[in-house]
Amino acid sequence: MSFSATLAALALLHGGPIQDAPASQPPAAQTAGDPSQLSEVVVRGERVAKEELTAYITEIGGGPPRRLMARWNRPICIGTANVRRDYAEPFIDHIAQVALNVGVAVDGPGCRANMLVIFTNDGAGLAAALAEDSPRSFIPAEHRGPQLTPADLEAFIASDRPVRWWHLSQDVSESTGQPVQMVTVVTPPPDGQEYEVPQVVVDRMSRLGGGMRADLQQGIVIVDTSKIGDTSSSALADYTAMVILSQIDPETRAAGFPSILSLFSEPPGSDTLTEWDWSYLRSLYRTPTGRPSRRFQEREIAAEMQRQFDLDARRPEARR
Repeated sequence: MSFSATLAALALLHGGPIQDAPASQPPAAQTAGDPSQLSEVVVRGERVAKEELTAYITEIGGGPPRRLMARWNRPICIGTANVRRDYAEPFIDHIAQVALNVGVAVDGPGCRANMLVIFTNDGAGLAAALAEDSPRSFIPAEHRGPQLTPADLEAFIASDRPVRWWHLSQDVSESTGQPVQMVTVVTPPPDGQEYEVPQVVVDRMSRLGGGMRADLQQGIVIVDTSKIGDTSSSALADYTAMVILSQIDPETRAAGFPSILSLFSEPPGSDTLTEWDWSYLRSLYRTPTGRPSRRFQEREIAAEMQRQFDLDARRPEARR
C-alpha cells in the first residue's frame, strides 16, 4: 500500500469521519471564503533590504538542519481525508493553483496522492496514532540523506497548533535525479569519529555547486478543526499551500514579518498569502538547485526576492 493510502486508511480508522469540519460552504459560491478563488494581490513595490529578506527566510525555513532547502521537482498530487467532497475539491483546487503560480507541476485527476491533508477534531491523537501504526511513513529505514529525527516526530505529535505537517525528502544527484548514496567515513586517530557523508558524482568541479539537491517526495498535513476557530476556508487553503510547497519550520510564527504563517499567531496576522510569501515561493523554485550549502541557497533566494521587489518598485502599481 502506498504512503498516502496507508495514512488515509489509518486516518479513517483512528479519526473517523469528522462532524465539525468547515465544510458548510458550497464550492460554487464564490464568496471571500471560497478556497477555489485566489485573491487578487495589488503590489505596491518598495525597497526591502536583503538582510531583512534573509532573516525572513531563516525564520520560516525548516527541514533537517544544515541541509539544502528542499522543493518539489516532481508533480504534486494532493489528497484529502475525513472531509466532504464539496469542501475538499475547491480546497485542493486552490492549493493546486498556488502551486502552478509559483512553478510547481500538478498531477491531474486520478493521480496517486503524494501530499495528504487530513482533517480531524483531535490533531494530537491522530498524529500519535499514525506515528505508532506507521512509523516508517515518517522516518524511513532506508538512507535518504539527513532526515528529521525521532525528537522531531515527538514534537510533531505533541504540537498544539491548528495545523501540523511532515515532509519526507531525498538527496538526489543534480545531474541524474537518482538518490544519493550515503557512505561512512572515519576521522583519523585519536578521534576516530564516524560520519555519514553523501557520495556524489559530478560532471565538473565548481565552488557554486555541490552536485546534489534536496527533493520533496511526499508528506502529510493534519488540520485540527477544533483549533482553527472562524478561520476562513481561503485563509486555511493559503496557509496549507505554503506549508505544502516548502519545508517550513513547524515552530515559526513569522513574528514581525508579513506572512500567512502568522495566521494563527496572537494577535492573528495575515489571512492571505502576502507579497513576501509569493516572492519566497517563486524564488525558491526559480533559483538554481544543487548549491554548495543551505546558507548559500538562502542568500540566492533573498537576492531573487529583492530583484522581484525592485522590479515592482519601478512599477508603482502592478497586479499579480
